[in-house]
Amino acid sequence: MLRMRNMIEEYLTYIEAVKNLSSKTISSYKEDLKLFTMFCSQEKIELLHVQPETILHFIAWLTGKKYSCASINRMISAIKGFYRYCLRFGKISTNPASDIESLSQPRRLPKFLFEHEIEALQKLPDSKTFIGSRNLALLAVLFSTGCRVSEIAGMKITDINFQKHSIQVTGKGSKERLVFLSPRAEEALQNYLLFRNAIPNVSSQYVFVNNRGKALTQRGIAYILDMLQQNSKINKHVTPHMLRHSFATKLVSNGADIRSVQAMLGHENISTTQIYTHVDLERLRNVYKDAHPHSLRKNKTMEEQS
Repeated sequence: MLRMRNMIEEYLTYIEAVKNLSSKTISSYKEDLKLFTMFCSQEKIELLHVQPETILHFIAWLTGKKYSCASINRMISAIKGFYRYCLRFGKISTNPASDIESLSQPRRLPKFLFEHEIEALQKLPDSKTFIGSRNLALLAVLFSTGCRVSEIAGMKITDINFQKHSIQVTGKGSKERLVFLSPRAEEALQNYLLFRNAIPNVSSQYVFVNNRGKALTQRGIAYILDMLQQNSKINKHVTPHMLRHSFATKLVSNGADIRSVQAMLGHENISTTQIYTHVDLERLRNVYKDAHPHSLRKNKTMEEQS
């Protein structure tokens, strides 16, 4: 067991140094491989003696435990990476995971906010107070940039360039990209920074802080949006990622090309971005059903009323 644990630690150290993966991904892979090691131990199989059937049994076991497709696929990715590493460095002669395929996942359309819902949220904070100005700036920057919550939490004062109306953000895999500030977001951010910089002895380099000058955590940002939603008439669970989805959906619906949206979101694979074309088609379909006189929804409603 100790030998297996040491091999995994060696692999994690390797990918952290060479693959430039985020600490969150490394942590997830560590837990995934820990679970796989436990499974192999229960089956009395050494990690280096694993066969494809062992991995398939592990996947079946995960399915039986009701793990989501996304979680199982991440574990498959961790296992495949581990055995590629073992093969490359001569620890095994054949890769048992080479032909293991990911599970197919049902395509789920991302949830987003309509513009009037975002407007309703932005009317809630009092921009004449520290908390209100911060929350308004948070909403405006999230919707203006499409940043991930991790990117917002990690955003530093030195990343902002008001002259160029942009912010340099560090995304997944420590990759940097430029995001842009709308005039409204820029105004909200500048107003908030006046309050932020007036906090006594504020020493944090991060943009978004609490009233003690400490950086907001990702969980803290999610909590702020949750509280705003509860004080509104919006019947949706508002999350930071929902604002990211709203940003992308709005760009696509206004005619932005998919490659540009991919770059602004920091997606490595364009297939991840293409989901927003489906969101817009679904939105158009619902508009049609609500508005067209020959639509099924109209006809069904008329039948129910007759």
